[in-house]
Amino acid sequence: MRSGLVRWRALWPVVLEAACQGSPELTSTHDPPRISGISAAAGEGVVEGERAVLEAWVDTDAFDPEELVVTLLSDAQTPIASPAQPEPTGAVFLTTEPLLAGEHRLTVTVTDPLGASATATGTLEVRASTPPVAEVLSPVPGGIYYDALDLLLTGTVSDVESAPGDLLAWWIVDDEEVASSAPDGGGSTWALVPALAPGPHRVRLWVEDPSGRTDSAAVEFRVWECDDLDGDGFDCRSDCDDGDASRYPAAAEACNGLDDDCDGQVDEGFDPDLDGVPDCP
Repeated sequence: MRSGLVRWRALWPVVLEAACQGSPELTSTHDPPRISGISAAAGEGVVEGERAVLEAWVDTDAFDPEELVVTLLSDAQTPIASPAQPEPTGAVFLTTEPLLAGEHRLTVTVTDPLGASATATGTLEVRASTPPVAEVLSPVPGGIYYDALDLLLTGTVSDVESAPGDLLAWWIVDDEEVASSAPDGGGSTWALVPALAPGPHRVRLWVEDPSGRTDSAAVEFRVWECDDLDGDGFDCRSDCDDGDASRYPAAAEACNGLDDDCDGQVDEGFDPDLDGVPDCP
């Protein structure tokens, strides 16, 4: 979980209620403490499952601010933050428990050593959280992969409420975790897996956001033995398509939208006007 910081704007009408309670030591000159303002420490909102950090300012004529105790109750009159003592400046910070989505009615109370208190109430809107999203880019279903080559896993993760760097992504290959990391700034994540044995396999990419919500995406594919399957004299280590005997290193390039000679280029030699578009006969 992470701490969410939220600004309470006009949606929080603050009501102060000062009360002197129950101590025979109180005199007419003993004023109750005061709450001069309530706001969030920073931020634009809080999402369900996160913690809100609330800041209050308290004051008293009879005691030092550090002698006061501040409590926070929910609309069910249940404590949702540990009691806190103000700083010498009178500022006090209250970190809530993780909150559910919806509108919360909160009550902040400051109490001095003689039992006098002041109370402020307000509402806090907690947004519903949306889960993150994971997508596997490679391997792809139906792709050709071989047992003699390491397998590169690539994918992307994203989340409406969180930056990519705040997400955790991990890869599962055949029910075994092989790598975990924070994605890069664009949400990309990858892992290089040692060559797999021939046969069917499954790769799953998981992602978790700071509030603990998860998503996953899976791809099933097959790994083949690294033989010369098409009989053109080249196996998977050098043949760019071991299922097509007309495509192999040094083969004659044809104007067909394919890399016939396995040099990483397509239809080279068929663009005499250099406009980037092959002129196929």
